[in-house]
Amino acid sequence: MPESPADKSMLTQAQTRMPLNGLKVLDLTLARAGPTCVRHLADWGADVIKIEPPATDAEDVAGNRHGFDFQNLHRNKRAMTLNLKSPEATPRSCAWWKAPTSSSRTCAPR
Repeated sequence: MPESPADKSMLTQAQTRMPLNGLKVLDLTLARAGPTCVRHLADWGADVIKIEPPATDAEDVAGNRHGFDFQNLHRNKRAMTLNLKSPEATPRSCAWWKAPTSSSRTCAPR
């Protein structure tokens, strides 16, 4: 973490010069190749949100969450848990996805 104001300024400038800065990516991948590809997008400045399935008693397909390999594959990503098989997971019902447009009931992605 940057300690001094000069360090923070340099970090901010570096983040704004990234090639994919301003691009949002939803990471729905599970196997090795997908997270590796999306990791590159995150490394190049994209705002990556990893969508994880709900926790189970068994180990995930992705492996141990606290293992070094998982941490490396998912660096520079934010994460959230979402059960995509539930009716509540539709784009219209997810608060992070919708933003009201005028007074109508239609929603648009942010």
